[in-house]
Formats: sequence, structure tokens, C-alpha cells
Amino acid sequence: MTPAERALVLARVLDAPPYSGHGERIGDTTNLVTADREGNACVLTTSLGLGSGDFLPGLDIHLNSMLGEVDLQVHPLVPGGRMESMMSPTLVFDDDGLALAAGSAGGTRLRPALVQVLSGILDEGLAPQQAVDRARLHSAGEIVRVEPGFEQEALVALEEAGYDVRPFGARHHYFGGVSLLARSGGAADPRRSGAALLLP
Repeated sequence: MTPAERALVLARVLDAPPYSGHGERIGDTTNLVTADREGNACVLTTSLGLGSGDFLPGLDIHLNSMLGEVDLQVHPLVPGGRMESMMSPTLVFDDDGLALAAGSAGGTRLRPALVQVLSGILDEGLAPQQAVDRARLHSAGEIVRVEPGFEQEALVALEEAGYDVRPFGARHHYFGGVSLLARSGGAADPRRSGAALLLP
């Protein structure tokens, strides 16, 4: 697949409801991935949203603001029903067992970040850190925001397809914060304060 074809497929597949603008404060979502030598793994994603400002007395637990997140409140809340979430902790298995464990921070950009990183590793054979470091895009209707590093032919193809391409000046936390462990190594997102450690 050429860079232009890849960008067009991503823009179409990752289309999401319009985003209000990239100046808003990013909330406090954390992703943790851990695995042991036996192949057991856990991916944990937790979020405060933008934070509610309320703490449980005596427990120092800050309550999230997820009931105020318009991108999550797309259907009426039903007593006993589960609230929707953007969080997507992911485990990938093949014939040999666990191949990859991954998750991300990033609100509405969380899933697009994961899709782009995972497709880089699983479909294109990129090394984990290379896939995490690679420039990303986020498609919101006719607007496609892109990080520096996308091939010029990809940007031209998006514009010719009718997208309003809006480039960022530098790599940015807006595009998510992926962390992962794979058989070929671990990776942490330089867009956030991530770190990948191998312990003896």
C-alpha cells in the first residue's frame, strides 16, 4: 500500500464526530501494559476525563468527570446500563499465544492512535517503537489533522479526496499516547510521559 493509499484508508476508517479544536485541555488518562515471562499480560487504561474536582473523603480518590463528556454521552443513560468509553485495552493473539498487548490515552484520538500503531506492527512489520513514533492523523468528518512526517503524496491525496488537511507544527499529545509490549519489544509514546522498561 502506498503512503497515499494508507492515508486515505485511515482518514475514511478513523472518521469520528467533529472535534471542538486542538486547544482544549487534555485530561488525565493513563495506560499501563505489563507482561511476564510466561506470557501473561494485563492492559489497564484509567481516566479522570477532565477531572471532576471531587475527592472521596478519607480515600484521596479523585472522581472522574465522564458523565460530562459529550463524546461519550451519545445515548441516554439507563439505570444499570454500562456507560460508553473510548478506552480500548487490546490483546492480540496468534497461533503461538499472546503476540501483543497495547493501550492508549487520548480521548477520541485514543482508538485511532491504537489502530495506526497496531496496523504498523501487524500489517507493515514495523518495530514497536518505530510504529509508536511514526506520524499520525486524526479524521473528524471532512477535517483531517496530521502530524509532521506524513509523506507529501499522502497529504495531496487527502486534499484531492476533498479533506481539509490541517497539519500540526510538531509531534503532539493530541494524537494519543500509546504504550505496548510485543514479542519484539516494548514501546512508549514520546507524545506523552511514557516509558518502556524490561525488568530482569
